[in-house]
Amino acid sequence: MLQCNNASLSFQKVHSHILKVCHSFCNLMEKREGHFAEFGLDIVLDEDGYPWIL
Repeated sequence: MLQCNNASLSFQKVHSHILKVCHSFCNLMEKREGHFAEFGLDIVLDEDGYPWIL
């Protein structure tokens, strides 16, 4: 469990949200022109365990 503001967050749920955000970002970038070999993503979690790309 992840602890945040006295609330417990499921690791599996947070992990799943992070993967969805990263896959969505990569799919979006694949649609653009140009070649992108690698991405470095900085991700933060909000209080509800949802990830945001910085």
